[in-house]
Amino acid sequence: MAAIYRRICLLRCRGESIAAARLTDHELPRALAKITPAEGETAAFITYRDGLFQMEEERVHNALAVAELLAPLLLDRMTENALSAPAGAARRLFPDRSPAPVATKPVDIADMIDCVLAQQRSVNRGRP
Repeated sequence: MAAIYRRICLLRCRGESIAAARLTDHELPRALAKITPAEGETAAFITYRDGLFQMEEERVHNALAVAELLAPLLLDRMTENALSAPAGAARRLFPDRSPAPVATKPVDIADMIDCVLAQQRSVNRGRP
């Protein structure tokens, strides 16, 4: 359920309100129905659900902020590497054709950023 709501938040941030509405109207209610207690939406469940939604919304906003900060840095780094590389290496860094996607399920940007941050933390722990 959290992943579905995270996708909804991401779609809303990207201005894709129709796709977000489709998930909100169809997938999210089905996911909520699977975890709703037998006695219905109790106060504790509503607090849990709303807290989870708020946490996922914040997670997406944080991920987008990190992406906005990292994108220019990565572009600068790639450009520096391409300019300092021997002739022909730029073609390897920036190929004309992108490879066909291998993954069968959609990539979740928030999960990708979590993975990058976890890797960065492990690298930072190894520094003197």
